[in-house]
Amino acid sequence: MVRLLKSVLIIFSFLFLCVTVVFAEDITITTYYPSPYGSYNALQTNRLGVGDNNADGVLNSSDVPGTNGDVWVSGHITMGYQVVTVTIPSTYDIGWYTCDCPAGKRALGGACSGSGVSYTYIDAGGAGYHCYKNNQFAGNWQIQAVCANML
Repeated sequence: MVRLLKSVLIIFSFLFLCVTVVFAEDITITTYYPSPYGSYNALQTNRLGVGDNNADGVLNSSDVPGTNGDVWVSGHITMGYQVVTVTIPSTYDIGWYTCDCPAGKRALGGACSGSGVSYTYIDAGGAGYHCYKNNQFAGNWQIQAVCANML
């Protein structure tokens, strides 16, 4: 009787192991910290550093302020922008022409389209974008300035 009970127990154990192998599943959980992409309803921090604030060429903890409530930003902060366009008729003389940004905004960049444009730049104060027209008969062309709110 004991021998029969052992045999039955061994058979059931074997069947139980076989059934668990047949129904085994793999679950993979992948997490990212910090999240590489996402949309957040709220974000709160004590200190915030954006970019290479100490200009050492490396992003590390020395680019974050040491005082709670401080924010360090390497570069410019912009909130909203608008594109301003000026059309220069072909009858205008050779020379510099400017597309000025509205008050309270500064130029982040720009473009000059049309033939006969040889030099472009943003003025030092960021008030506008400048293009040099080098041919009076080049046809109409445009200057565009990308203007952002100043903070």
